[in-house]
Formats: sequence, C-alpha cells, structure tokens
Amino acid sequence: MKLDDSNNNNNQKKRGIVKALTDVCLKLPEGKYLLLKDPNRAQMRLYQIPNNAFEVDEVVPEDEVASANVKRETVLEDDEDF
Repeated sequence: MKLDDSNNNNNQKKRGIVKALTDVCLKLPEGKYLLLKDPNRAQMRLYQIPNNAFEVDEVVPEDEVASANVKRETVLEDDEDF
C-alpha cells in the first residue's frame, strides 16, 4: 500500500464523520448547540443551549452560570459506522 492510498482513505473517513455529524444536526430543531468531545471516552456530546448563551451583555454571578439549564443532550458514539 502506498502512502498516498492511506492518506486518501483517511480523508474519506474524515468526510464520513463530518457528513454523519451534519446529518444528525440537520434533524435537530432550530436553535443553538454546543458540541463537546468527552476527554475520557470516544464520544462527543451535543447540547442544546439557550439562544443568548455566550453573549456578553453583563457580568453574571458564578452561581447563576452553574444553574443554567440544558434542554437536550445527544451522545455521539465513536464506534458507530459512518
């Protein structure tokens, strides 16, 4: 196997992962989402967050930030076929 062949296969895998993630996102209702990779597992989590999240209008006390509600969580496992 040539190095170019393995590089092409790697690019196809990357495109497949992006396509699968895009398909999942397109099925979700309109809104604002946060995608995080779990550092201890081979999975990614997709959270639906309030539309005003990450907007800096005023300083918010830390206790209010900790109590922000997350509406929806979608877990994306790495062992799925893409």
